[in-house]
Amino acid sequence: MNSTIRIEPCRAFYFVLALSLILPAMAVAANHPPVVTNVVAKQVGQQVEIVYDLEDADGDLMTVSLQVSSDGGSSFDIEARTLTGDVGERIAGGKGKKIAWQVALDIPDLYGTNFVFEVVADDNVGPVEGFLYPIDGAKMVLIPAGSFEMGDHFNDSESDQRPVHTVELDAFYMDIHEVTVGKFKQFAEESGYAYPANRWKDVARYSPMDEHPMFYVTWNDVIAYCEWSGKRLPTEAEWEYAARGGLTGKRYPWGDTISTSQANYGDNVGKPVPVGSYSANGYGLYDMAGNVWEWCADWYAEDYYSSSPSRNPQGPSSGIYRVLRGGSWVGSAVNLSVADRSSKPAVLVGMKPIAFDPTDSYSYYGFRCVSGLADSVRFTALPLDATESPATLLKMYVGKTELPASTQASTTITVRLYNKDDIPIKGDVVNLTVDRPRNLKPPAQTPVVVVFEEYLGTIQSPAVDNGDGTYTATYTAGNVSGVDKITALTNSGQFATATINLLEIRLSLSAPGDQIDAGTTMDLTLTVKDSRGNAVVGETVELIADQGTVKLTDEGDGSYSAQYTAPEVGGNANITATTSSGQSQSISLQVLGVSKDKSSMKAVGKIV
Repeated sequence: MNSTIRIEPCRAFYFVLALSLILPAMAVAANHPPVVTNVVAKQVGQQVEIVYDLEDADGDLMTVSLQVSSDGGSSFDIEARTLTGDVGERIAGGKGKKIAWQVALDIPDLYGTNFVFEVVADDNVGPVEGFLYPIDGAKMVLIPAGSFEMGDHFNDSESDQRPVHTVELDAFYMDIHEVTVGKFKQFAEESGYAYPANRWKDVARYSPMDEHPMFYVTWNDVIAYCEWSGKRLPTEAEWEYAARGGLTGKRYPWGDTISTSQANYGDNVGKPVPVGSYSANGYGLYDMAGNVWEWCADWYAEDYYSSSPSRNPQGPSSGIYRVLRGGSWVGSAVNLSVADRSSKPAVLVGMKPIAFDPTDSYSYYGFRCVSGLADSVRFTALPLDATESPATLLKMYVGKTELPASTQASTTITVRLYNKDDIPIKGDVVNLTVDRPRNLKPPAQTPVVVVFEEYLGTIQSPAVDNGDGTYTATYTAGNVSGVDKITALTNSGQFATATINLLEIRLSLSAPGDQIDAGTTMDLTLTVKDSRGNAVVGETVELIADQGTVKLTDEGDGSYSAQYTAPEVGGNANITATTSSGQSQSISLQVLGVSKDKSSMKAVGKIV
């Protein structure tokens, strides 16, 4: 049996390594799988160093290998040849095992954006079907490697469950039950975790026995449990694959229909029931539908299925909400579908709103753990040609976290770099980037105006070194509403992120009527505001009439005095206002009189 550590990818020109906590330890049969824990990795000069603890309860000597991928784990296409330390055959268990890869000798000047490293520990004994996990005593079963069609096969659910797509997964182990109240109490007592006392009271009201599923847990509570136990949360793909229990294209873990004899849902019982109260699915897993929702590791993105990797997908790299799966004791049958992705804010389960924020907890949020290939601890390593810096901490401050989506709007970004003794670090270089993660962009709204050309936000980079451990830069907004993500990365490897919310600009042009007498003048109303009703200053506004003339007076507060004078005899006139950020709106007037040659004139006003 083997155990694997994955080192996950991150942004360009520096490695972000994510290390996995490996397959569990204690088999029901004679053999015990190897256990790899306490993984730490860093880049030192021209090499990558990995430190880990390795155990095998049977005392087997293990074969340890390193695999490297440059495409996020889809294929392991880089051969790591120059390896030293605790790698290769006949590696004994112990603490502080080390592997060093001489990157610069194998592949000089290696840079990239999507590296994944795998460390595999194999005791050369085949996998067991199930075992008791030694730390929390949970029963775990082997979910075999394989592929399946992920998503809604019936085309009658939310669009985020489509398209149906093929996913290939490595083998992993999964708890056969949701984590119980008793096991969470064990975790809190042994680790000293400060679970709030008021939530214990809520748990006791609905789940009074140790055999009930633990709930009222945030995603962050669950991660603390995983770190204590040496396990992890399942990815969304792993969860659905396991929930299907080996069946293909079915709606529920057992088939296409559901009743209250098969699962706890629809407030039929009125509370959670002890784990294992209903029959298991084909993989021997209980309560994969109903009882409590189960947290997954993934960030949520509505359109992720359109770009998901086909092998071991890990979910989006960032987001706002985390995924929950499986439905609950108060949920409807729709939520119990194996394909249901309940991850949107303000979803209603019964009459209870769910936000799915990692810091939220409710009486129907629970979890179960897995152990396998995607366990990870994230950190930032240095570029190959960088030298180490004493800087250990970095914080980023944003002058204004909300701006109008105007190319004239800007704010100051301040980065503070200091060491553990709070002494400023001078002389580093802080590089800044802006991107618009698709999962951070708010849902599309009906536009008030037309945007002819879209511009995303920009930022000055590198930041200006103020000589006192602070670095400043100017961020300039784009003209597309949404959330821009700012990333600061130092040459010494520290990084931080922040977000700026860009509010939609609403250009309003109106007239008191749709007719005007030839040769007369009409007052127009013209304003530029954001979606919260605040005046937008700094925009250049152009007003054009294709018949007659316009006059524009800047009031300096996001509003204008505008007049339209019709030609002596008429026809139809079109008047168009356009902002320097690209928004445009037009109105049409009927000029009463005898038509003659068109005349036109434009006036330009700028808010100061």
